[in-house]
Amino acid sequence: MKIPKIANNDLYQELHQHYESDPAELKQIINQANGNYIEAINLLNDSETEKKNFILFRQWMRNCFQNKIAPNLEIISEISKFSREKQKAFLNYGLRTIRHCLLYQYTPPTTIKLEGEEMEFITKFSAFINSSNALPFTDEFNKAIFHIERNANASVLFLDLSLICSKLLKIGRGKQ
Repeated sequence: MKIPKIANNDLYQELHQHYESDPAELKQIINQANGNYIEAINLLNDSETEKKNFILFRQWMRNCFQNKIAPNLEIISEISKFSREKQKAFLNYGLRTIRHCLLYQYTPPTTIKLEGEEMEFITKFSAFINSSNALPFTDEFNKAIFHIERNANASVLFLDLSLICSKLLKIGRGKQ
């Protein structure tokens, strides 16, 4: 039996009634949930984590782009304190961001269902993610997730990943 997606308006009304949340944030969560009520509730519960992941990821990538190792060590120290599941969620957030950057370049911007600061970051960051470095980025993030699952030292792993990201961002900058 196939169950159709819940319409965004219906999902908004239901969540708005039962949860206290900013309307713009709620709309973004509904867009990400893609008609799935359970996913919307999970995203709503995880929205604080997502905000933190966005802020950390944005600063981490800016530091990687500028080859700022000392500020990245502070970010790496903070990420290292996360649980393994939160570290993997952070890397999965990075993978979604890379995907959004590619979508931004190769499809109409309306296909990306993000708003505010996150969309602004995607707009700017997509200039450094392209066909020459997207696959290596994806491979490295997936390898990092694999190593986290195998109990790798998070500090060493994220430092190594930071250095790799610095190189990959230079490749992306050169191939416009």
